[in-house]
Amino acid sequence: MQDVQTEFQEETQGYYEDGYKVDGAYNGVAYINWQGALSIMQAIQPSLDGSNSEINFLKAMEKDGLLYKIDKVTTSEYVQKEAVYDDDGNVVQEEVRTTTKYVVTVSSFDDYKNWVTNNPDEVQKFCDKEDISYSTDMNDTIFENAETLYASPDFDMLLKDAGVVFNGSITAGTIYDTGEHSGELAYPTSYRNISAGFPKYSDGTEHTGIDFPVPTGTPVCACADGEVVVVKELTYSYGKYVVIKHNINGTTLYTLYAHNSQLAVKVGDQVKQGQVIALSGSTGNSTGPHCHLSVLTSWTPQVYVQPLDYLS
Repeated sequence: MQDVQTEFQEETQGYYEDGYKVDGAYNGVAYINWQGALSIMQAIQPSLDGSNSEINFLKAMEKDGLLYKIDKVTTSEYVQKEAVYDDDGNVVQEEVRTTTKYVVTVSSFDDYKNWVTNNPDEVQKFCDKEDISYSTDMNDTIFENAETLYASPDFDMLLKDAGVVFNGSITAGTIYDTGEHSGELAYPTSYRNISAGFPKYSDGTEHTGIDFPVPTGTPVCACADGEVVVVKELTYSYGKYVVIKHNINGTTLYTLYAHNSQLAVKVGDQVKQGQVIALSGSTGNSTGPHCHLSVLTSWTPQVYVQPLDYLS
């Protein structure tokens, strides 16, 4: 696990340090959603012990690009490396421009569930090696157990100890580039997967924003410069959440970031785009770790609008 994470990290940070844009990472830093992979695996085999069959099961996921993918894509031209001048103003190194960027994709918990559904032979192979029974009829029970494990704080501690997740601490004023965007607002996380959209959940019930399925402790960043106007720590509804008021080209917008595990700002704080305002979690009415983002054109009364119209 650590070896795969290290290899992944070295690649993403290498591109960032070379001046490339790296979407899906925080200034080149990204972590595999190990909580998703291990939750699924432990729901199948409760007694994990680092066996060869467990390692091979993870390798099968990795082979299918499930743990992570890094895609090289073409984008608008930008400065990869600034020109360097000596003390006399002479150019020592010419400016370098490029149209290449890298896009990092880390699988969500739903991606892992879909992989199990679509790869029964791999699951059967794993179960045969572990000497446990399996049939596809068991998938619903496996997923139910995996969801409980995925939301467990025990996994958070285990993965922190292993050094394969964000460390759960916040340095005041930290600013991240969460990746390229074409709208007026930046994304609140480097992750782009959306597990629930606006204005309704898949079951038809009302949903006031969009959800990014991210592991607990993932940095949540301000979508634009603004003033923090609400900070609440509830045990219901939005859980621990923050609301920021923005002036976007003369228009007032509000962004709301919900279900966090930790908050890093207070009412009255002035924040910059990309500044870490919280760490993701699953507080309040939540079924698993994620970052919920709402965009509003009015706070009183509350008028929710489609976040994607402002992100891209």
